[in-house]
Amino acid sequence: MAGIYTAIFIHLTSVIINQSSTFIHVAFLRETPLLVIEVFIALTSIYGVYLGIEVIARQNELVWPVWTLSILIIILLVAKEINPDNFRPIVENGIMPIIKGSALVSPFRGEIFLLLMLFPYLNKKQEVYKTAVYYLLATAFVGGLITAVLIGVFGDVIPVYMVFPTYDLARYISVAQFLERIQILIVVMWILGGIVKMAVFFHTSAIAAATTLGLKNYRATLLPILAGTIIISRVFYGDHLRLADYLFNIFPYYGWAVELLIPALVLVIAVIFKKGGKFLRDD
Repeated sequence: MAGIYTAIFIHLTSVIINQSSTFIHVAFLRETPLLVIEVFIALTSIYGVYLGIEVIARQNELVWPVWTLSILIIILLVAKEINPDNFRPIVENGIMPIIKGSALVSPFRGEIFLLLMLFPYLNKKQEVYKTAVYYLLATAFVGGLITAVLIGVFGDVIPVYMVFPTYDLARYISVAQFLERIQILIVVMWILGGIVKMAVFFHTSAIAAATTLGLKNYRATLLPILAGTIIISRVFYGDHLRLADYLFNIFPYYGWAVELLIPALVLVIAVIFKKGGKFLRDD
């Protein structure tokens, strides 16, 4: 099982690298080869992993509030452009289309299952559930708010064809022909947030690989994992169309399996046979 999840974590990390590099390439560095961007941001993340999980956590403490604030500022600046008629009729076809749509994106929220790998490193393990609930509620609120604003500004058709809708929303801002090109804020926040997210996934991949191989130091696996993720990103998701096909047609099923079904099955087996790691019993 450790070997399976090592491969899963490495694969998910390669997808995140591809997403982040594609965004930077499209929005900011169009003349720079994607491979160069991927190597640069991956090395930055790997450096944070090498320093340890506490460094990653401290970086996230800085990035998360600023990222959230920047999103809220963008929403406030476009609030006057929201057309209430774009929300009508509400629930025209019933609640089922909404449920189906939420099922499509819920695996992205399911990435919180990485807490299972980080649990042994927590000093206050009893607070993990509260933190997880806070994260889910916060991301659901911000994500729902962004979706509502996109529909209010652009309608319900145009956002479907947007590659990076939040970035396009920021480009739409123009206040008195003075406050413009605020999309650079989204670029900076995306880069910082992407580096933190990649660092968490790299750390998880390294821990899983070290456990599988019986190594005492996870840092020995970092460079091979770095090479593997970039190769997977370039070979399997060389362009955005292939990545989008995976994210919308494969990942919803793949995500549910690796984030919920398999861990739940392992938990049921552990309960039945009364097995469990000692850190699960630590308070």
